[in-house]
Amino acid sequence: MAVKTNEPYIEFPRKFLKTASYERLIESMRRSFEERGIKTSVFKSNLLHQFVLCMWTSKRRKKLLESAKKYDAVIVMGCEAAFQTVRNALEPTTCHVIPGMKSEGIMSIQPRLSLPCNISLELEGVTPYIHTEP
Repeated sequence: MAVKTNEPYIEFPRKFLKTASYERLIESMRRSFEERGIKTSVFKSNLLHQFVLCMWTSKRRKKLLESAKKYDAVIVMGCEAAFQTVRNALEPTTCHVIPGMKSEGIMSIQPRLSLPCNISLELEGVTPYIHTEP
């Protein structure tokens, strides 16, 4: 998202490991659901490796399972592998798992550092995925 909106990917120390454009999208989605009377929550990760859902430990997946039991549905804001990870973790529930994004492909990027410690990503190209439906 930061690449598409031409914003810093990470702004140290102000935002630490959060991308402003992504956080705005999440907040916008939450407001939209809550305006329609739908209860929302964001399942947050504080450790760097936990941003990559397919690297979650069994303990982290169990925490998601416990949290998701309070809801009818979960929207996964991540790639198809993230969606499958959440789907597998929530298999014992009746909670619907909904993909919130669709990957376009693998990005080739160049990180750029600017003051005061902002990291931006310069897009060099995208290798598209071939999406197949099961």
